[in-house]
Amino acid sequence: MIILRTLLFVGLCLLPWPALAGELSTANGPSTTVITGTAAISTGVTLTLAAPPAGLFHHISQISITCFAGAALTPAATPVLVTSTNLNGNPTFDFPNAGAQGVINSLLLSPAVPIKSAVAATATTIVAPVLTGCIWRLTAYYFIGP
Repeated sequence: MIILRTLLFVGLCLLPWPALAGELSTANGPSTTVITGTAAISTGVTLTLAAPPAGLFHHISQISITCFAGAALTPAATPVLVTSTNLNGNPTFDFPNAGAQGVINSLLLSPAVPIKSAVAATATTIVAPVLTGCIWRLTAYYFIGP
C-alpha cells in the first residue's frame, strides 16, 4: 500500500496533510470508472452511477458539469440548479441562465479526497434540469469500495 503525504498551505504555515484529514491511501486504487451523460439541446439529463454491491459505496474523484449554449440562453429570475442524490448534503451546483450562443459554462470539481456516497448499495445521481438552448454534459470519475 502506498501512503500519499503532502503539505497543505493553511494561512501562513505548512501542515502535513495527515494532521488535517488522516492519511490518504491509494489502496482502493485510482478512479476506474468514468460515466458521461449528454443531453440534446433544451433537455435535461440525469447521470446515474449504478448501485454498487451490498456494503460498498461510490467514491467520486471528479465531477465535470458543462452547459454549451447551442442557442442564446434567456435570462430568468431564478438560477439554474444542477442537483445530486446520495451524496452527503446533496450538493447543488449553480449555473447561469443567460448567455450568447456558443458560450460554454463549466464546473470541474476535483476534491482532494474522493467524495464517498452517503448510503451503501444505492445509486448516486447528478441531475441537470431542462434549460432552453443548453446542451448539458455531465461526467463522473469514480471507483467502488468500502
